[in-house]
Amino acid sequence: MVTLMVFIIGFIFLTSLGLFAFEATRANAARDELRSACEAAALAGAAALASSDSTDTTTAHNNAIAAAQQSFVANSIVGTTLAGADFSSMTAANFSTYGPASEGSALFVEFLDPNSTPVGQPVPNLADPKGRIVHCVAAFGLQPVFGQFLGIDNTPIRSEASSRVPSLDVVMLFDVSGSIDDQTPVTCVKRMYNAGLAQNANGAGLGSIEYRKASTTGGSPAGPIAEGRMWDIIQCWSVTGMDWNGTPPQNVDQSSWVGTFPVTFSPGLRSAGADVGTPPGNWPPGPAGLGTAQTYTDVVVNIDGNKIFAGTTIGPYRFPDVATLVEAARGNLEDNVVYTNSKAKVSLPDPTIAPLPGYQAAYMTAARAHCMPIGAAQQAATSFFQIMNNNTNAHFAFLSFGSGVSTGANTTGGDNVSSLYPAGGVGSYPFVGTKLNNGSSNYAQVMADIPQTLANGCTDVGDALQESYNELKKGSGLSRNDAKKFVVLFTDGQRTCGPSNASIMTTADNCRTEGIAAYTIGMAQNSSIIPGECNLLNEGAGKTISYTDPITGLPGSYTPGADGIAAHAGNGGKFFLVTNTANLRYVFENIARQLVQLGRS
Repeated sequence: MVTLMVFIIGFIFLTSLGLFAFEATRANAARDELRSACEAAALAGAAALASSDSTDTTTAHNNAIAAAQQSFVANSIVGTTLAGADFSSMTAANFSTYGPASEGSALFVEFLDPNSTPVGQPVPNLADPKGRIVHCVAAFGLQPVFGQFLGIDNTPIRSEASSRVPSLDVVMLFDVSGSIDDQTPVTCVKRMYNAGLAQNANGAGLGSIEYRKASTTGGSPAGPIAEGRMWDIIQCWSVTGMDWNGTPPQNVDQSSWVGTFPVTFSPGLRSAGADVGTPPGNWPPGPAGLGTAQTYTDVVVNIDGNKIFAGTTIGPYRFPDVATLVEAARGNLEDNVVYTNSKAKVSLPDPTIAPLPGYQAAYMTAARAHCMPIGAAQQAATSFFQIMNNNTNAHFAFLSFGSGVSTGANTTGGDNVSSLYPAGGVGSYPFVGTKLNNGSSNYAQVMADIPQTLANGCTDVGDALQESYNELKKGSGLSRNDAKKFVVLFTDGQRTCGPSNASIMTTADNCRTEGIAAYTIGMAQNSSIIPGECNLLNEGAGKTISYTDPITGLPGSYTPGADGIAAHAGNGGKFFLVTNTANLRYVFENIARQLVQLGRS
């Protein structure tokens, strides 16, 4: 009897021990599988965040959450699929204690700030761009197979995993040379006194300002009237472009000698005295002559974006015609005194135009936004930085370059209208830049820099590339040791000043040694500049570059004979030739996607 009892007790003990061992092994397997599913979800979320091309932070974060959830439900735990996982019950407040029902599962996804103190604090909402670490918490209700025999009920198991987006140091070199606005839509106007022209309803009798559009020189691509793209009006003979600009510094005297089909600025007809509050230089007793049909006094930007201005309204400021553009640009619509003294009050075709402080600023803001291709490049660069900031742990530098390279809040001087017209005054123009900072992303400052850029100066590619190398190289004190390094170079031309092309390639070779990739963008405004751009910027000799001719629209191609900047720098850099400003945004976004993918590799 005693022997039997011992046998029974031993049998029960050994059986229970075996069942416990089985359940323990099964529980460990479940934990491993849950951990794998949670890690896969975090990785999928970070990959989606890094590869997103959305400029909206909330959208990018929601896409990352969706990717994490999709990855999670593709798994199973000890034979139980996670397809029915709960994504709403587990929250930031309860994820450390939450327990799903038997064989139920849940996933919670949040975003952490890698630069917070302490590191990894949750961001308050999905709109916060600092959320660059994807943190996943997963839970599963493990129901033991022999729980009823062992007295073990549903047992929650949990796992956590985090994955962060890549760390990148990115320096953008942004061309602001004088030619960067050669595609701007403008109108050349001869503002002159016409004794036989009736005044508007604000005046009486004859004698008024006529706002006559200048004629082009015969054969101009713009047609018979000097309106449309600046390049088309005079067809600059230099493949590197011109410094005749739509907004100050305008350098209007250049239009008479840099083009195949010149138009001529008349300083005397523009005004016999001050530039603001004065009538044309031939208003009696003014002595100025009228010049020829190609003579003009004002060049204004068509702020509706059209080749032929059709009118627009900006808030309280109405611009119904080119005449109003002219007077607004001069500053003659700021108050009733200058409006009256300039004779605009009795001359504008629309007599209901009323002076209002801010007219000139409204025009100038709109005009700069429509200067092309710099306006399109500003929009494209803005999208680039938004995408990079949303989807990576990036630190930025933005260096504008023209006659030199800017690394701070600098300015350059120049004649507002022309060196031949002192009454136009001398202006101080932004020449901005922000250097790399290993302790800050610089995102806000870079975004503030972009809209301040304007066309002025030559094209110093060499000093710009050297500065980017100096900031990104090891030991600079500006870059981060754990970040991948990239240069994004945008230019509309080729080197016209600064270090030689040979020196530029030496700097690119140094970039290769330091692991710095160069992504180069060449904006070709005319077909003649394409060979020079390709030779300077290409990613490899012998690689044929196909394009659409910017003037004719016909297909073309060019094969460089020697390596360019992207090739010399290596490390995966690429060259992009752009012949249509509308494609700039897509090219910048394409580069952004490639950078985040390289950052993950």
